[in-house]
Amino acid sequence: MAEVVPPELEQYAVKLQQLRAKLGQVQAEKGVVQAELKEVERALELLKGAAPDALIFKSAGHLMVRVSKEDAEKELSDRKDILELR
Repeated sequence: MAEVVPPELEQYAVKLQQLRAKLGQVQAEKGVVQAELKEVERALELLKGAAPDALIFKSAGHLMVRVSKEDAEKELSDRKDILELR
C-alpha cells in the first residue's frame, strides 16, 4: 500500500529541487566568470611587457580596432574589477 506524502513534505521536495537547479546555474556562471577573469589577467600580463608605443588591437564585433596601451590597460583593469566583484 502506497503511503501518502504530506503536502508540506512535497513542497519541501520541490523547493529542494529548485535550489539544486539554482546551485547548478550559479556554479556554471562562476566557471564562466573565473575563465574570463583568467583571460583578462593574462592580457594584462602581456600588456605589462609591451612597449608604450606597441600596436595594440581589441575586438569590436567583427572588427579589430587599434587602441593605445593605456586605454587597453584601463579597460582590462576595469573589467577585472567588475569580474572580481561578481
